[in-house]
Amino acid sequence: MSKSLAASGARLTSVGASVTSLVQSAAWKGRDGDTFRGEWSSTLLPLLHRTSGSPGRRPVSGSGPPLESRADAVGFAQRRSWVFYAWWYPAILALSGAVHALISLLVGADPELGTVLLIIGAALSALGWAVTAAPRFTRKDPKPASDIRRVDQGIRITPGIIWTILCGTAAIVLALVLFTPKGTTAEAAPLLSLPVSFACGVAGGLAYTPNLMVNSSSIHKSWLQRRKPPRGR
Repeated sequence: MSKSLAASGARLTSVGASVTSLVQSAAWKGRDGDTFRGEWSSTLLPLLHRTSGSPGRRPVSGSGPPLESRADAVGFAQRRSWVFYAWWYPAILALSGAVHALISLLVGADPELGTVLLIIGAALSALGWAVTAAPRFTRKDPKPASDIRRVDQGIRITPGIIWTILCGTAAIVLALVLFTPKGTTAEAAPLLSLPVSFACGVAGGLAYTPNLMVNSSSIHKSWLQRRKPPRGR
Protein backbone atom coordinates (compact mmCIF):
# COMPACT_ATOMS: atom_id res chain seq x y z
CA MET A 1 0.00 0.00 0.00
CA SER A 2 2.75 2.44 0.93
CA LYS A 3 4.60 1.71 -2.31
CA SER A 4 1.43 2.29 -4.30
CA LEU A 5 0.84 5.64 -2.57
CA ALA A 6 4.45 6.65 -3.13
CA ALA A 7 4.17 5.76 -6.82
CA SER A 8 0.95 7.76 -7.11
CA GLY A 9 2.59 10.73 -5.42
CA ALA A 10 5.53 10.52 -7.82
CA ARG A 11 3.16 10.47 -10.79
CA LEU A 12 1.33 13.54 -9.47
CA THR A 13 4.63 15.34 -8.99
CA SER A 14 5.64 14.41 -12.53
CA VAL A 15 2.33 15.75 -13.84
CA GLY A 16 2.88 18.97 -11.91
CA ALA A 17 6.35 19.39 -13.44
CA SER A 18 4.99 18.77 -16.94
CA VAL A 19 2.09 21.21 -16.55
CA THR A 20 4.40 23.85 -15.06
CA SER A 21 6.71 23.54 -18.05
CA LEU A 22 3.77 23.91 -20.43
CA VAL A 23 2.34 26.89 -18.54
CA GLN A 24 5.68 28.72 -18.56
CA SER A 25 6.48 28.03 -22.20
CA ALA A 26 3.02 28.44 -23.74
CA ALA A 27 2.50 31.56 -25.88
CA TRP A 28 -0.74 32.39 -24.10
CA LYS A 29 -0.95 36.16 -24.00
CA GLY A 30 -3.55 38.43 -22.45
CA ARG A 31 -5.35 38.70 -19.13
CA ASP A 32 -6.66 35.12 -19.13
CA GLY A 33 -3.18 33.66 -19.62
CA ASP A 34 -1.67 35.88 -16.92
CA THR A 35 -4.48 34.99 -14.51
CA PHE A 36 -4.11 31.26 -15.10
CA ARG A 37 -0.32 31.38 -14.68
CA GLY A 38 -0.72 33.28 -11.41
CA GLU A 39 -3.35 30.86 -10.11
CA TRP A 40 -1.29 27.84 -11.13
CA SER A 41 1.87 29.07 -9.40
CA SER A 42 0.26 30.44 -6.25
CA THR A 43 -2.63 28.01 -5.65
CA LEU A 44 -2.99 24.98 -7.89
CA LEU A 45 0.63 23.79 -7.95
CA PRO A 46 1.08 23.99 -4.13
CA LEU A 47 -2.21 22.10 -3.74
CA LEU A 48 -0.95 19.38 -6.09
CA HIS A 49 2.28 19.09 -4.08
CA ARG A 50 0.35 18.76 -0.83
CA THR A 51 -1.85 16.09 -2.38
CA SER A 52 1.14 14.11 -3.63
CA GLY A 53 2.91 14.45 -0.30
CA SER A 54 5.95 16.12 -1.88
CA PRO A 55 7.56 19.32 -0.61
CA GLY A 56 6.87 22.59 -2.34
CA ARG A 57 9.47 22.65 -5.08
CA ARG A 58 11.31 19.34 -5.20
CA PRO A 59 12.22 17.35 -8.30
CA VAL A 60 10.59 14.09 -9.23
CA SER A 61 13.79 12.16 -8.56
CA GLY A 62 16.63 12.80 -6.18
CA SER A 63 18.79 14.30 -8.92
CA GLY A 64 18.34 17.43 -10.97
CA PRO A 65 17.46 21.02 -10.09
CA PRO A 66 14.46 22.01 -7.96
CA LEU A 67 11.19 22.64 -9.74
CA GLU A 68 11.09 26.37 -10.35
CA SER A 69 7.98 28.33 -9.42
CA ARG A 70 6.88 31.49 -11.14
CA ALA A 71 7.22 33.40 -7.88
CA ASP A 72 10.96 32.62 -7.82
CA ALA A 73 11.36 33.56 -11.49
CA VAL A 74 9.52 36.87 -11.10
CA GLY A 75 11.45 37.59 -7.91
CA PHE A 76 14.68 37.13 -9.83
CA ALA A 77 13.41 39.41 -12.61
CA GLN A 78 12.47 42.06 -10.05
CA ARG A 79 15.99 41.94 -8.63
CA ARG A 80 17.41 42.27 -12.12
CA SER A 81 15.17 45.28 -12.85
CA TRP A 82 16.23 47.03 -9.63
CA VAL A 83 19.89 46.49 -10.50
CA PHE A 84 19.25 47.83 -14.01
CA TYR A 85 17.41 50.96 -12.90
CA ALA A 86 20.15 51.87 -10.41
CA TRP A 87 22.53 52.74 -13.24
CA TRP A 88 20.22 53.21 -16.25
CA TYR A 89 18.26 56.26 -15.13
CA PRO A 90 21.38 58.27 -14.24
CA ALA A 91 22.79 57.12 -17.59
CA ILE A 92 19.78 58.73 -19.29
CA LEU A 93 20.95 62.06 -17.87
CA ALA A 94 24.41 61.43 -19.28
CA LEU A 95 23.03 60.44 -22.70
CA SER A 96 20.82 63.52 -22.82
CA GLY A 97 23.81 65.66 -21.95
CA ALA A 98 25.90 64.00 -24.65
CA VAL A 99 23.22 64.64 -27.28
CA HIS A 100 22.88 68.27 -26.15
CA ALA A 101 26.65 68.83 -26.30
CA LEU A 102 26.95 67.21 -29.74
CA ILE A 103 24.11 69.24 -31.25
CA SER A 104 25.50 72.40 -29.63
CA LEU A 105 28.86 71.83 -31.32
CA LEU A 106 27.16 71.20 -34.66
CA VAL A 107 25.15 74.45 -34.55
CA GLY A 108 27.91 76.55 -32.99
CA ALA A 109 26.25 76.91 -29.56
CA ASP A 110 27.75 76.57 -26.08
CA PRO A 111 27.99 72.87 -25.07
CA GLU A 112 28.58 73.65 -21.38
CA LEU A 113 25.14 72.54 -20.15
CA GLY A 114 25.32 69.25 -22.02
CA THR A 115 28.85 68.62 -20.78
CA VAL A 116 27.83 69.19 -17.16
CA LEU A 117 24.84 66.85 -17.52
CA LEU A 118 27.08 64.25 -19.14
CA ILE A 119 29.60 64.35 -16.30
CA ILE A 120 26.97 64.29 -13.53
CA GLY A 121 24.96 61.51 -15.19
CA ALA A 122 28.04 59.38 -15.85
CA ALA A 123 29.21 59.76 -12.23
CA LEU A 124 25.79 58.86 -10.81
CA SER A 125 25.46 55.92 -13.19
CA ALA A 126 28.86 54.58 -12.15
CA LEU A 127 27.85 54.98 -8.51
CA GLY A 128 24.59 53.12 -9.13
CA TRP A 129 26.46 50.31 -10.85
CA ALA A 130 28.91 50.03 -7.93
CA VAL A 131 26.18 50.11 -5.27
CA THR A 132 24.33 47.24 -6.96
CA ALA A 133 27.43 45.09 -7.56
CA ALA A 134 26.50 42.71 -4.72
CA PRO A 135 22.98 41.83 -5.97
CA ARG A 136 24.27 41.77 -9.55
CA PHE A 137 26.84 39.04 -8.89
CA THR A 138 25.23 37.25 -5.96
CA ARG A 139 24.66 33.50 -6.08
CA LYS A 140 21.87 33.67 -3.52
CA ASP A 141 18.33 32.78 -4.48
CA PRO A 142 16.06 35.80 -5.01
CA LYS A 143 13.20 36.59 -2.70
CA PRO A 144 10.06 35.07 -4.28
CA ALA A 145 7.63 37.63 -5.66
CA SER A 146 4.51 38.09 -3.57
CA ASP A 147 2.70 40.48 -5.92
CA ILE A 148 2.44 38.51 -9.16
CA ARG A 149 -1.00 39.91 -10.00
CA ARG A 150 0.39 43.44 -9.75
CA VAL A 151 3.32 42.40 -11.93
CA ASP A 152 0.91 41.04 -14.54
CA GLN A 153 -1.04 44.28 -14.38
CA GLY A 154 2.17 46.23 -14.90
CA ILE A 155 3.00 44.17 -17.97
CA ARG A 156 -0.39 45.07 -19.47
CA ILE A 157 -0.35 48.82 -18.75
CA THR A 158 3.33 49.63 -19.39
CA PRO A 159 2.99 49.93 -23.20
CA GLY A 160 0.28 52.55 -22.71
CA ILE A 161 2.50 54.46 -20.28
CA ILE A 162 5.36 54.40 -22.77
CA TRP A 163 3.21 55.74 -25.58
CA THR A 164 1.81 58.44 -23.30
CA ILE A 165 5.33 59.60 -22.41
CA LEU A 166 6.50 59.63 -26.02
CA CYS A 167 3.38 61.31 -27.42
CA GLY A 168 3.28 63.84 -24.58
CA THR A 169 6.93 64.75 -25.13
CA ALA A 170 6.38 65.07 -28.87
CA ALA A 171 3.44 67.41 -28.23
CA ILE A 172 5.48 69.57 -25.84
CA VAL A 173 8.42 69.83 -28.24
CA LEU A 174 6.10 70.66 -31.13
CA ALA A 175 4.43 73.39 -29.06
CA LEU A 176 7.84 74.86 -28.17
CA VAL A 177 8.84 74.87 -31.83
CA LEU A 178 5.62 76.50 -33.01
CA PHE A 179 4.82 78.94 -30.22
CA THR A 180 8.15 80.22 -28.88
CA PRO A 181 10.01 83.06 -30.59
CA LYS A 182 13.17 81.08 -31.38
CA GLY A 183 11.60 77.65 -31.56
CA THR A 184 12.43 77.13 -35.22
CA THR A 185 16.04 78.36 -35.02
CA ALA A 186 19.15 76.22 -34.81
CA GLU A 187 19.89 77.84 -31.46
CA ALA A 188 16.89 76.06 -29.91
CA ALA A 189 17.87 72.61 -31.15
CA PRO A 190 20.18 71.69 -28.22
CA LEU A 191 17.54 72.58 -25.63
CA LEU A 192 14.80 70.79 -27.56
CA SER A 193 16.93 67.67 -27.68
CA LEU A 194 16.91 67.35 -23.88
CA PRO A 195 13.24 66.35 -23.38
CA VAL A 196 13.38 64.11 -26.46
CA SER A 197 16.49 62.25 -25.28
CA PHE A 198 15.20 61.94 -21.73
CA ALA A 199 11.78 60.66 -22.82
CA CYS A 200 13.34 58.07 -25.13
CA GLY A 201 15.62 56.87 -22.34
CA VAL A 202 12.78 56.56 -19.84
CA ALA A 203 10.64 54.74 -22.41
CA GLY A 204 13.48 52.30 -23.07
CA GLY A 205 13.87 51.61 -19.36
CA LEU A 206 10.15 51.06 -18.92
CA ALA A 207 10.08 48.68 -21.89
CA TYR A 208 12.89 46.63 -20.35
CA THR A 209 10.92 45.70 -17.23
CA PRO A 210 7.94 43.94 -18.91
CA ASN A 211 10.41 42.10 -21.12
CA LEU A 212 12.17 40.84 -18.00
CA MET A 213 8.90 39.75 -16.41
CA VAL A 214 7.55 38.01 -19.51
CA ASN A 215 10.81 36.12 -19.98
CA SER A 216 11.50 35.67 -16.26
CA SER A 217 11.25 31.88 -16.40
CA SER A 218 13.91 31.39 -19.08
CA ILE A 219 16.16 34.10 -17.59
CA HIS A 220 15.95 32.52 -14.14
CA LYS A 221 16.61 29.03 -15.47
CA SER A 222 19.65 30.27 -17.36
CA TRP A 223 20.98 31.89 -14.18
CA LEU A 224 20.40 28.70 -12.19
CA GLN A 225 22.39 26.73 -14.75
CA ARG A 226 25.31 29.18 -14.72
CA ARG A 227 25.69 29.72 -11.00
CA LYS A 228 27.45 27.46 -8.55
CA PRO A 229 25.65 26.53 -5.32
CA PRO A 230 26.72 28.86 -2.48
CA ARG A 231 28.80 27.35 0.26
CA GLY A 232 27.01 25.72 3.12
CA ARG A 233 24.11 24.54 0.93
